[in-house]
Amino acid sequence: MNKRGEAMKYFTPNLWKMLSSLDETKRQNANAQWKEAWEQYHKYMEEEVHNNISKKKWSTIIRCHSFHDSIINGIEIINSFYKQKPSICVSIILDNKIRLQLINVTHCLFDIHNRVALPCRSFSWGYCEFELIDNKRIRLSIISDVTNQFVFEFDNIAIHK
Repeated sequence: MNKRGEAMKYFTPNLWKMLSSLDETKRQNANAQWKEAWEQYHKYMEEEVHNNISKKKWSTIIRCHSFHDSIINGIEIINSFYKQKPSICVSIILDNKIRLQLINVTHCLFDIHNRVALPCRSFSWGYCEFELIDNKRIRLSIISDVTNQFVFEFDNIAIHK
């Protein structure tokens, strides 16, 4: 988590809130900040992540950025094996049809501020950020419904339909 207590580094809850401000100046300022954040994140992803992970992982990570507005129907924590050792996997079920599987999870954080959650009284996937840790492990931060944040650290990632 960053110094403001937010998991997201680029697309922060505060910035997302400002995008919906009634004050046009704040919205314009937030749009400019959002554009800059996107450019910084894209640069980080290309320079630090893309070059240090497999093509398969990269392809899966890129697909995750298209989950915006998907409904998070469930998060399952599953005991399993990874590389023939006891492990924990986390499955995130989206729109009742996509299963994002995070393999060999060593850290989970659920920071829930908005318990009403929209839309449809379900959490929705807002934006996500990936970060490479120690050139091998991956951190996925998800911002949901403006203020809720989920963070996972893991070794591998897969998407199943």
